[in-house]
Amino acid sequence: MLPDEITLETPGLDLAARAWGPAEGRRVLALHGWLDNAGTWDRVAPALADAGIRVVALDFPGHGRSQHRSGDAGYQFADLVVAVTDALDALGWERAALLGHSMGGGAATLTSAVVPDRVDRLALVEGLTPLTTPESGARDQLARAIESRRRYFSSDNRVYATFEELSSRIAARPWRLSPEAVECLARRGSEAVDGGWRFTHDPRLKGDSLMRFTPGQVCSFAEAVACPALLIVADDGLPYSQDEVVEYVARMPQLERVEVTGRHHVHLDAPERVAGRLVSFLRGR
Repeated sequence: MLPDEITLETPGLDLAARAWGPAEGRRVLALHGWLDNAGTWDRVAPALADAGIRVVALDFPGHGRSQHRSGDAGYQFADLVVAVTDALDALGWERAALLGHSMGGGAATLTSAVVPDRVDRLALVEGLTPLTTPESGARDQLARAIESRRRYFSSDNRVYATFEELSSRIAARPWRLSPEAVECLARRGSEAVDGGWRFTHDPRLKGDSLMRFTPGQVCSFAEAVACPALLIVADDGLPYSQDEVVEYVARMPQLERVEVTGRHHVHLDAPERVAGRLVSFLRGR
């Protein structure tokens, strides 16, 4: 099943997305992880579409085929929540389910807390909340971010001689991906240029955040999530701070946690392990 390529006109930015499933189907906005793109849902979205679900997978600002922010702007986590609500507006969706992976999972959780009247279900794969910094670390966090501006705000993405060479950079990421997963992300997140291939993401995304939420702030978001929620975790996924995650989960008594065999991108590596659970949850069964 080939997806439809769509463009969402939001304030100041055009956001790219791809859509599967019947236009009148159950509405789901799917959100990807850091430096990934809408291609992260390429292998699970067709199964959701076959079940009558309308899946729109967004490229966040600066990712995939979406526009980059202007030169005087940056990328902060709270901006992701704005991007999600803007995307819902552009789609004409007053209410929908959110499906998020990794960074996109954190954005989905915060959005569910901030605009609870617009999110009726929250499905998460290997992602629950944003990274945090305690109050005592705020100074060092800002100092690192200022220093990283020198490195990334004036750089361009490297040109690789071949598509295979570019793809190997994704394969070398520490969370390990299957060849099929690498292909999905590389095709969506690269472009042919003079001399070879380069990534399309904004290099500034690799800089440190100016500020992060504190654990206490994230707890307040978690306890504000009112809709049914599902968290799928992989047994060989990212090593989250267990004490911190336990505290967030305790604030979300409606959250169902399911563990599957796999790595951080289990939905791309082995979509059959998560697709059925997502269909049942998203359809309210």
